[in-house]
Amino acid sequence: MRSKRESRALAGFLGLTGVGILRYWVRWLRQGNLKEGVRTVEGDSYVALHVAAEMLAGVVSIVAAVGLVTGRTWATIVGAFALGMVAYSTVNALGSALRGDRKLVAALLGALGGSLRGAATLLRSRSEAEE
Repeated sequence: MRSKRESRALAGFLGLTGVGILRYWVRWLRQGNLKEGVRTVEGDSYVALHVAAEMLAGVVSIVAAVGLVTGRTWATIVGAFALGMVAYSTVNALGSALRGDRKLVAALLGALGGSLRGAATLLRSRSEAEE
């Protein structure tokens, strides 16, 4: 990373995003939304796989945040991976939010913007390190 400030900002974004993702899905699961367990189907697909993928994105984001704060060398790679997972999950979730849960749209757009900005920061710092 270019600076401790950028590293901490990215760690903050990833940590908050990861916790937010996990909080959302834990609440959703506690409401009993997987009525048929892993075989619950929504929109012609098994929703449990979608939930698992997003929860994994949350966990990887938190791991990356901890790694960035503690200065681990692997944290940049894990952070890039987490940012990609968050970006994909956000774009995927926007489709549902625009159709049904519009109150999530602003948060999802914020997460998408943050993940793209974080990825740009990582790419910029990597290219500067190679020079």
